[in-house]
Parts: sequence; C-alpha cells; structure tokens
Amino acid sequence: MKLIARILMLLWFLGSGGAFAQSSCGFFDPKVTFVDGTKACLSEFSFFARKGLITSPEYADYLAVAKANSSSYAIAAPATPERCPFVQFTAWNWAGQDAQEALPKCNQRMQDASRASKDFANCRCDVLIDSGVSKLSRPELTRRLGAYEHFLATGATQEQTRMAEVRKEELRKEEERLAKAKKDLEEQARIELARQDQARRDEERKRAEQTSKPPVIAQPTVIQSFPASLELADPSTFTSKVALVLGNSNYSGRWTLKNPSNDAKAIAAQLRSLGFDVMLHLDVRVNQIGDMLAAASQRMKPGGAFVFYYAGHGLQLRGDNYLPAVDANIRTQFDVPTQSLSLQNVLSLADESKAELRLMFLDACRDNPWQVATRSMAGGLAKVEPPKGTLISYATRPGSVAEDGDGTNGIYTSHLLKHITTPNLPVESVFKRVANDVFRTTNGRQEPWHEGNLRGEFAFVVKR
Repeated sequence: MKLIARILMLLWFLGSGGAFAQSSCGFFDPKVTFVDGTKACLSEFSFFARKGLITSPEYADYLAVAKANSSSYAIAAPATPERCPFVQFTAWNWAGQDAQEALPKCNQRMQDASRASKDFANCRCDVLIDSGVSKLSRPELTRRLGAYEHFLATGATQEQTRMAEVRKEELRKEEERLAKAKKDLEEQARIELARQDQARRDEERKRAEQTSKPPVIAQPTVIQSFPASLELADPSTFTSKVALVLGNSNYSGRWTLKNPSNDAKAIAAQLRSLGFDVMLHLDVRVNQIGDMLAAASQRMKPGGAFVFYYAGHGLQLRGDNYLPAVDANIRTQFDVPTQSLSLQNVLSLADESKAELRLMFLDACRDNPWQVATRSMAGGLAKVEPPKGTLISYATRPGSVAEDGDGTNGIYTSHLLKHITTPNLPVESVFKRVANDVFRTTNGRQEPWHEGNLRGEFAFVVKR
C-alpha cells in the first residue's frame, strides 16, 4: 500500500510539472502553460471563475470547461481589449478543432458589436488558451483579463474611459475659461459704470458752479465753422476733419453679414479723397472699443468736423442704441452695454470735442439676432434726439430693419456713395435723394430716415 501511495504522489507531482507543489492547485485542477514554458493554475486568475459568461447549462464558468475538457477546449476573446468591447466564444470537443471553431464565432460576435460603434471597426478576436496552452506570457494574459473585467464592470473600453476623462478635463478647463471671461466682463462693466457715475458727478458739480456765478449778459454766438452768408460750407471750412468708419461683418456664430466691411472700406476711401483724417476699423472686438474712442478723441479739435459711419448689426435696449462687437456673446440684457459700442458714447465724444459739424451715417438696422436674449431688445434702432449741430442718417425708419443687399455694397451705402460727392448738394438733400433711391430699389420695403439739424449748410463737394 505504501508503494502504491508513493507512486500516486509521484504521478501527481509529475502531472503538475512540479510547479504547483507549494500552491493550492491540485492534481486535477486546470492549468495553463505560457509561451515561455512557465505554468500556472487557472484558478489563480479570478476572471476564469466569473459566472454568467458561458451560457451552456453544463458549465458555470471557464474553470468548469477546462476541468471537464482538459485535453480539448479553446477560449477566444478580443486581442486588443483596451479599445475593443468584450465578446467571447468557448468551444470544446474531442476532435481537436476547438480553436478553429471558437475564433471565427468570436469574430462574428465582434462584428455584431462593431455595428453599434465605428470605434470598434478594426477589432478582432484572438485565442487566449487552447487545451491548457497559451501563446501569451503571464503578464500579457493578466493585462488582457484586467481589460475584460473593466469592460464588464463599466460597459466601456479602457480607451473610451480614458477619452471620457480627457473630455471631462477639457470641459473643466473650458468652464474655467468662461468663468474668467465672465469675471473680466463684469469687472469692465463695473469700471464703466464707475466712470459714468464720476462723469455724472463732475457734470453736476459744473452745473452747481455755473449757478453760483453772477449772471452774465448773453453775447451773440459766433460760429467760425460756417460762413455768415448763405454760401455752402465744405470740408475745407473746418479746423479739423476726422472720420471714424466702422464695418462689422464677421460675427460669431451664424450672424455673419456680407457687405459691411466692403461698405466701410468704400466710405473710408471716399472720405479720404475729400480730405478727411479717416480712422477705419473692420470687425471691431469688445476689447478694442475703448482704445478706438480714445484715439478718435485725441484727433478731434474744437470747431472741427466729425463724421461717423457704421455698417453692421445694431439693436436698441430701453430706447438706447447699441452697435455690438463681432465677438459679442449677448445672452441677457446686461451683456449689451459691456459688449457693444454705445451710440450715446459717440454723441458724447463729438459733444465733448466741441466739433461744429457732426454727421452720422448708420447702416445698422439689419435684423437683431440677439432679440431672444431679452424682451427689452426690439428690432431696428430707436429714434434719438441728437444735440444741436448733429445730423443722423439711418438706413431705414426707427424700429424697422434694413436689407444687406446682394451686391458688393449694401443698398443704403451704395446710393450714399452715388450722391455724397454731388457738387453743391447740401447734405440734407443728399439724405433725401438716398431715401428716394432706396425706397424705389426695395419697392417700398425700406425707407431711410434722418433727424437733427445743422447750424448752416454743408456739402461734401463745393464748386464756386
């Protein structure tokens, strides 16, 4: 009996290859031999004991298959599990054709899975173990099993999980950027409100000082810029001739306009030929507005002529007119003052410079794409009361919208270019001719409008 016992122990030791003498792997437990010749017990890998992956009623897991078919079975699964979904097929029989059966059926399942996502288009299966032999090393098998476990636990491949983390980090950074931009805009708004408040206090102080002074007998006002006779004044009459010309075409999103940049360039060239010092700005951004107005203020002189031209989107908020920057992101009514050029600021600029002639051309009544931001924002521009010596020409009536036009220039600007250099034609008559031409061209859909008054008569070209 002792001899028989020794023989059985020797057979057990040889069957296990001597490698399992110190482990819990028994004589009849399934084993695997790796590509480098080393061996391990399948039970060392918890994945092979996972329930529910094999649907055959005879077997509950891979260990059971391997134990019952130690001489003939094959397990096939994804070859690149980091980026491919987990599918599997296990075949076992006594004919020795297990791998030839398992691999194509696993690939068929992979093709079915790839139809759900183009990310899996190049995924293929591979045979992990064939009758206890693997062409993988132990670290490679361990790595693949970990990837299978990841997919079964999360429903996503490791690559999908990584990309989701990358997108999450990018979203976090974008949210931080937007928060910083919002904070910067709020700070700009605070500074602007503080400046306006200081200007109001300074104006109140000046009025208080004026009322405290003894009354002064009024003297007749002498206007140097316009001649005393009924003769027409032209640009040469004035101490300075400054023109601020803006054209906004390339707005963010789908609000791009075709003609404003072309319109602004054409008007700028025309005014330069008439002797004006032209400041041309195309596609004005939010951070350019302050510097642009400051530069214009430095060039303007008392007794001078000031021409302002704008083409692009315009909107009104509570009766005030605003010309949004091309990068404006207007979501609520509170974004409007901080992301637009205020028409009132342009009027104040001309007033503070003591310019004698102030002409404004606003081809800015195109449809307002930001009306959804607030009910307080109406279509078109609002009617304003310009100060004395100021004449404003709108591309259409207050509250209406104008057409951008199909040609190189907008409808309003193309007719303005035609009439502005007509010799000895007062500017009020220029406006009337432009209005008549636009009305006829649009079959009455658009009618330019002007308001204000000049202290004399002015024509851009005078021939005596």
